Amino acid sequence: MKSRVTGDPFIDAGGLAAEAVFSSLQIEDDSPENWLKVIEWVANVYQEKWHSRIDALSLNGVITQPKKRPKGKEEALKFYRTAFSNRSPYGSKAEISCCRGCGRKSSLYGSGRDIFPLSGSGAFLNFHHAHESGLFLCASCLASLFLTPLAVLQCGKIVLLQTQTDGLKKFWRQRTVEQNLVNLAHGKSEGILKYDIKNPQNAFFSLVDEIITKWYDEQQSFEPQDLRLFYFTNFGASPECEIYDLPATVFTFLWVVQNPAWPDIKIAWQRFVRRHFRIKQADFVESEGVWKSTKKNAGALADEDYKNNPNIIYQMLLAGQNILRRMYRRRDSKSLVPVEIAKAYCKEVRLMKKERIQAILDLADRVCEMVQKEDAKKLIYPLESARYVHQFRTALIRLLKKNIAMGQPEPLFTTDDYLEKFLPDGEPWTDMRDLMLIRIYEKLHAYLQADRENLSEETVLEPFEEDDSI
Repeated sequence: MKSRVTGDPFIDAGGLAAEAVFSSLQIEDDSPENWLKVIEWVANVYQEKWHSRIDALSLNGVITQPKKRPKGKEEALKFYRTAFSNRSPYGSKAEISCCRGCGRKSSLYGSGRDIFPLSGSGAFLNFHHAHESGLFLCASCLASLFLTPLAVLQCGKIVLLQTQTDGLKKFWRQRTVEQNLVNLAHGKSEGILKYDIKNPQNAFFSLVDEIITKWYDEQQSFEPQDLRLFYFTNFGASPECEIYDLPATVFTFLWVVQNPAWPDIKIAWQRFVRRHFRIKQADFVESEGVWKSTKKNAGALADEDYKNNPNIIYQMLLAGQNILRRMYRRRDSKSLVPVEIAKAYCKEVRLMKKERIQAILDLADRVCEMVQKEDAKKLIYPLESARYVHQFRTALIRLLKKNIAMGQPEPLFTTDDYLEKFLPDGEPWTDMRDLMLIRIYEKLHAYLQADRENLSEETVLEPFEEDDSI
């Protein structure tokens, strides 16, 4: 049985669940008779194993409504047997039209929040077009929605990852439905599969890490794509849904920095991310790369002690904000990330051309040589203190003049470099500044550490939020 992609996250999730359940029950085709066998099996799981605990998706459905719950399995079978017989389960005449889910012309039946999460129902007819009694779907789409609880995770509220490619569908099916089937086989399944992280943003990035690791282990390939996470509940008085989008550019960047093929880069990225959690009554110890409680005699925090706390880097990546400025340390001049991470971020997320990246890094290397040759840490200050593009341009011209004063045979950079690679029209100038500083602090780390006690704080300003406009 192969489910059809509809574009609706809830129906498609149920379709993934149907694929796995059909396979588990050794049922090949999706005839109405076979659908009823699957529905009977799933209804028994919900009622007998899960004790009808699917309220977060089904509001007053045949399994969750208190009056219907004792005979939930029989009510579900009666409902879907009628639907697959091209008769309306509600007693009225079935409407023949195009399904709102899959688009196929078929007998349609109105569905409300008892079947379709976050839709309207009952007195809330104004939620639907023309005050209809629900979203009109075919029997197959209604049946897929019945299986949706098998294809989600409980993370405080319910988490659903919308998938696009076969690789992601396979991952999500294994992560949810097939894990549920394994738990059921071992008598360990008691409800919707739980995820150990309650913060939805942190859970999203943890799932992305699982995807990257699993893909690398299984096929060592990558498919760039947008990812979307739904974080919702369908409870009666307080239904709500938060949607988190991770663009393909960010997903590609994470593939680079979290890939098991480059363990040093992955460790550096994890340390960088860990530093940007926000935890009350705790401090991050840079030398050890851990959070420690400020309470007396308290030691380092374990992962479970802070993984549900907000993380600035995750928030900025999801909001489309630039994290490049945060990739170098303040005051003590310690580089937070290797320049390879900054290069990958500039290339994949900021869409900077390779030629521009290399030209900026070459300029930073020459500035490092000037600083060490002249023992002039103050040359860094005009670059980092530039809050506006005209200040940055002035800093570059001063470096040009300094290069001449040092008697160098070649100019520090050419006019073509300046116009076409450093500050081309339409490109944020702050990206060049920050990439230069990341490279400078990485290359001069040992040099600045040797004299850190005398290092003026003026040469290394704290990061600040600024406008990326040219």
